[in-house]
Amino acid sequence: MKHCFRLAAIALALTFFSTIPSYGQTAPGSFTVQGRLTDMNGVAISNGMHTIHASIYANGSATATYSETDTATTADGVFSILLGSGTQASGHLMLQPGVNYTLGISVDGGTELSPRIQIASVPFAANAHLSDTAHVANVADTANFALGITGNAAASIDSALLANVGSNIVTSVNGLHGNVVLQGGGNLGLTTSGDTIGLSFTGSGSGLTLPFTQTLSSAGGLLNLTNSGSGSATVLTNTGTGNALQLSSAAGTALSATANGTSPTLSLTNTGSGLALNALATTNSAISATTNSGADAALQVKNATGSGIGELIQATSSSGTVLDLNTQSMTLAAAQAPSSTLLTLKNLSGSASGNLMAALNSGGGTVFSLSGTGYATLNASANNALAISNSAGTALTAQGNAASSGVLYVRNTSTNASAGLITAVNGAGTTSFSVAGTGATNIQSSVNNALNVSTSAGTAIDATTSDATGAALTVQNTASGTGNTVLAAKDASGNNVLTVASNGATTITSSASTGLMDSVASGSTAARLVGGLSLSGPVGTGTILAGNLTATITNAYANANSIIFLTVNSGLAGLVPIRITSTGAGTFTVGLISALALTNNLNFNYLIVNQ
Repeated sequence: MKHCFRLAAIALALTFFSTIPSYGQTAPGSFTVQGRLTDMNGVAISNGMHTIHASIYANGSATATYSETDTATTADGVFSILLGSGTQASGHLMLQPGVNYTLGISVDGGTELSPRIQIASVPFAANAHLSDTAHVANVADTANFALGITGNAAASIDSALLANVGSNIVTSVNGLHGNVVLQGGGNLGLTTSGDTIGLSFTGSGSGLTLPFTQTLSSAGGLLNLTNSGSGSATVLTNTGTGNALQLSSAAGTALSATANGTSPTLSLTNTGSGLALNALATTNSAISATTNSGADAALQVKNATGSGIGELIQATSSSGTVLDLNTQSMTLAAAQAPSSTLLTLKNLSGSASGNLMAALNSGGGTVFSLSGTGYATLNASANNALAISNSAGTALTAQGNAASSGVLYVRNTSTNASAGLITAVNGAGTTSFSVAGTGATNIQSSVNNALNVSTSAGTAIDATTSDATGAALTVQNTASGTGNTVLAAKDASGNNVLTVASNGATTITSSASTGLMDSVASGSTAARLVGGLSLSGPVGTGTILAGNLTATITNAYANANSIIFLTVNSGLAGLVPIRITSTGAGTFTVGLISALALTNNLNFNYLIVNQ
């Protein structure tokens, strides 16, 4: 991969020869090359190990007289190599007096930077404009290069090198250069180990000046304070309006307190009007309390003012108080999502009888208990053991999956026969539904339907009794009107198919072929009518025309075995006996038992009765 670099700052070189050659002589030697490498945008190359290939050319030749490859570690692009320190494939580094030499550099196997840097035979400083020959754009920067002859010649560093080095290189300490000494004082101690400087606080006094801000990364505790006496390990006091102590943690625990004695692990006191503790967490828990004691509480809250209404715990949201727990009561309030729960109770005990909730009266008796299995018990000495009301929707819903148990079980253990099991009262306070301890059920309603029973399968109402003289089901309308209905049955379209009036009048209307079927065993009476029979149903009129002997009547209700009743005009002259024959479904024939035709039309009415 092609890399694009430039020698963007300066290259500083200092020559050290093993011997000082006389004029016209050559000798092996070495010199240091320093510089700063950036990309074509002036950004320092990445910190780390890089390969530097250096070549020396004589009198503008295209062939190098000496070359070597070194590995250098850069910091903010700055590198340093010692050129000529060993024997390379091209031999020793030999510089001849009076010869013009140039230095070429390539980085990480890339193209040699251009132009090359001029090397003189005496100490000098030269400006070289460098660009990457691989690019059409002539991107240039200034590189200062200094060369010092070996021997006792002093080496000077061009200040332009330091001016162009990035912020990652320390160039001075509080404006001091050279041999800078760090020294502790007061209760601030200083230790060194290799290239590591350690700071520590000892003794007493004000060795730390505030405000102090620092960011450190450590797997252990950053600040450990131990007091071997009876006082406090740390005392923080703020006489102003700010916080005496503010703790924050991006992850994990912001404050962890541990104690081995009988005193509280964490004791907070506020003698003013503010809060003794204010905990805020953007994620996870603001306060988490844990204990390993079987008898002690993980979190204990106490209001020692003696006031009967003082708050023990109060939790607030942006909209106001959501939890208020004082010495007398507890209030929960929250804007709940449709699927959320305001209060959740869970007992993780392995015992099935473990209570989720238990409420006791002043005498210590349990008035309400809710077990881990969901079984609830109410015990009350007051009139109402449970009062449920709802302004909208369902006040009470009971649901069960047991095949043999009741969804709702109600029991009154009183020996009084009139003791109620269930009593329902309407808005005016009048009892509209009641079930006595004996099971007697009473329904009273001022609306049209006192009881509406429906089922999607099976029997909607099943009435059973073992009393030989009592009815399994009694229906009564106590209204004095004779047209009042005691029983009404409707078909799927809402039409009355069976009605029984208060006076017992019964009406059956059917769209089926059989409106009423009363069937018993053979030889018995299917129906017994006392007081006469009134039939109303498939009727019509017919006429035997004068001069004819018969008339055929078409009626869909007529069957082959139907009984036909006729009424005729008995005042008709020349009346003769009539017979009726029905040989097929849908028609029947009315005929004269005579060979003489009528002189006038014979009109008749008929009624069909099917067997």
